[in-house]
Amino acid sequence: MKKIVIAQPSQRVDISSKEIYTHTFTAHNLSQNKVGVTKKTASCGCTAVDIPDTIQPLEIFEIKVSVNKLGSSGIYSVHLTLEFENESHTLRLSGNILN
Repeated sequence: MKKIVIAQPSQRVDISSKEIYTHTFTAHNLSQNKVGVTKKTASCGCTAVDIPDTIQPLEIFEIKVSVNKLGSSGIYSVHLTLEFENESHTLRLSGNILN
């Protein structure tokens, strides 16, 4: 059974080429134990993540993912893999870059 559940881990959203976009995912630690984040891997240097290093038992928490496509155009697709103790999750954002 998964300890961490992430609501809607894949999102399609259009973003602006004039500002950094930040998306907030909501997640839940379903276990009775603290769970540590052991690794964060982004698909490109344009993606950053803000997540607590340790998730408390039964905690509902936020994962903030920032995408920097300043000056870009077209379509974007980024993903971020988060590894927790003994499980991993991939978050995806994609859509159009608007001028």
